[in-house]
Amino acid sequence: NISNSFSDSDRLNVYYAYQRDVRQEPTLQGDNIPNFGDTRQGNRQILAINETHVFSPRLVNEARAGYNRIFITFEPNALLNPVSFGMNVGTSGPVGIPQILVRDIGLDFGGPNGFPQGRGDYTAVLSDSLSYIHGKHSLIFGAEVRRFNGNSFAASTGTMTFNTVTDFIAGQAVSFTANPGTNPSRVFVTAVGGFVQDSYRIAGGLLLDFGFRYDWNGTP
Repeated sequence: NISNSFSDSDRLNVYYAYQRDVRQEPTLQGDNIPNFGDTRQGNRQILAINETHVFSPRLVNEARAGYNRIFITFEPNALLNPVSFGMNVGTSGPVGIPQILVRDIGLDFGGPNGFPQGRGDYTAVLSDSLSYIHGKHSLIFGAEVRRFNGNSFAASTGTMTFNTVTDFIAGQAVSFTANPGTNPSRVFVTAVGGFVQDSYRIAGGLLLDFGFRYDWNGTP
């Protein structure tokens, strides 16, 4: 956090925070054999800038800018190649084998299903407010622009279900799913808002507040 007064009428404040974390789950999605969980890596950032300028004792402007971002991924711990196990499931390379369920003995391993996946989102904001005192009126005018951008992907190692151990040894699955793509997606939204507010001193400690605000949220 940095704060600086350039003069009696101009002050700037900047705040920035960064967080990084790594977390591992030994099992996930019903797996009962360890090491078929996932590893989650996250990076988060926050930036806020505020500048206040005093034009006169009756006129003050405050400008703000903000930004926050998250980037997080979920990746299988056991990055095995399904081709090495004779599995033609639409994927190859060290991506993980399908999540396998053998019903008669309750054995569940592989995958985990629904991974890898991740997202990288950010929100950016610009806003400004102008305060003006005139007689019994205390006026504030303001506006804001926001932009959200979401980027994500979702893949899967797939699933295979066997009724019995015999069926599993013979490779006779009763059901399976496969998702060879990463299904990337991007969503963004822009929003704009503006307002005006007046605090009118009627007499003594009696104030009348009234104002108007309009917001427009764009279609994603």
